[in-house]
Amino acid sequence: MGKIIAIVGIDGSGKSTLIERLNVESTHFYSNVKGSNKTTNSNGKKNKFFSEFKFLVGTFLKIYIPNFYKVLKFRFLSKKNLFYDRYTYDYLILLKHKRTFFRDILYLFFYYFPQPTHLVCLNVNPEVSFQRKKEFDVEYLKNRQDKLIKTINKVNPKRVKFFDSSVNVNLPYDYLKQ
Repeated sequence: MGKIIAIVGIDGSGKSTLIERLNVESTHFYSNVKGSNKTTNSNGKKNKFFSEFKFLVGTFLKIYIPNFYKVLKFRFLSKKNLFYDRYTYDYLILLKHKRTFFRDILYLFFYYFPQPTHLVCLNVNPEVSFQRKKEFDVEYLKNRQDKLIKTINKVNPKRVKFFDSSVNVNLPYDYLKQ
């Protein structure tokens, strides 16, 4: 049986770099998501109900079902390990922030999504993360990291290992090479 290993952290924490360095088969949890969710009626106004329903269906078809299939396949039908760049935790943060009926349904499904065999969380000083990847400001990154850690602790996966990747990326690498 294969293991599911999720590597999570804020942007610029070193997730992709770690996976590249490990030279392993990996997948990004949100790799099937493209484009935007623009739904307008004939007047050019956004139809909120249809837009949220489309978001629900699209999320199941593009994110939930493909990843659920991968997890089951690797866990029960493969002897190889599957490395994930990100996992459901980022999505739980998004869904909790913007509450609607359809998003509450998605939140439950993602909350009870199968937990990874191992979870590696790369903590990084938000200033260091910003210097690596100037996509988001430091305050946003700090807030995002706090929410990510809170979400991980709430979901409470069985095997969680936290690493400070501000300076030393060798520790998570050595841990995963074992």
